[in-house]
Amino acid sequence: MNEPTMRETRLFVDAHVHFYDCFDPCTFFGSAYANLSPTTEAAMDNEISVKVLLLTETPGEKGFLRLLDASEDLAQPICTGSESWYSHATEETGSVSLRNRSGKVLYVIAGRQIVSHEGLEVHALATDALFDEGRPLLELIEAINRSGGVAAVPWGTGKWLGRRGKVLTSMSRQFVQAGVLLSDSGIRPWVWPRSGLFNSGPRVIAGTDPLPISTEACRTGSFGFSTIAPWDPERPSRSMRIILKNQQLVMTRFGRPQGVWQFLSRQRAIRT
Repeated sequence: MNEPTMRETRLFVDAHVHFYDCFDPCTFFGSAYANLSPTTEAAMDNEISVKVLLLTETPGEKGFLRLLDASEDLAQPICTGSESWYSHATEETGSVSLRNRSGKVLYVIAGRQIVSHEGLEVHALATDALFDEGRPLLELIEAINRSGGVAAVPWGTGKWLGRRGKVLTSMSRQFVQAGVLLSDSGIRPWVWPRSGLFNSGPRVIAGTDPLPISTEACRTGSFGFSTIAPWDPERPSRSMRIILKNQQLVMTRFGRPQGVWQFLSRQRAIRT
């Protein structure tokens, strides 16, 4: 295997992604690419940025496996439409690149979402390892770190309040020591005050967190973080682990949380 070729690259990353079965793949990939392409990109001295989706799949989701299986036949698109997308394998099992004939490239990296004993969601980013649900939060974080992945605790509606919020506050120092990230969410209404936990010490990333509603496929990539860091296109998962573990790296959030009406309508739709 060749040595990794790491080049300084501008990255736009959605760190909280679900590729649900109800999503139209062409809508999902096309929207993600467009949303991860800032309007300022054309003015950046023709610099080409890299667009990345970090999957956070629950035990029932098989989106990454669908993409991995599709990469075995490069002649067969994962979807056909105004733009057909093809899945390409990389030099690691935990990532694929999605490409179309116009030259657009979108990297998708495997990851998990697990519920801890305390009822908190935990993300295992940039890893294709499996984890048991219901384990104490600190045990899950240790297991994620042992797998080589990166642990992140995402914001969730009501999940950072009351008893669970106190658990998180009490662990903030341990999070810093263990390299745990906090993840802001695109489903948080803009009028909802940003949690004080985001200022408690752990570094903060961001992601869209689309809901399992077909229209949510258009939102993917609309909320996340950007940075400039070394990148190996054949080892996206390894590159992302290095990026997320770099305590000195500057990450800038992009996008805006949703409006109140959007939040309420989506919450109503998910419950019907």
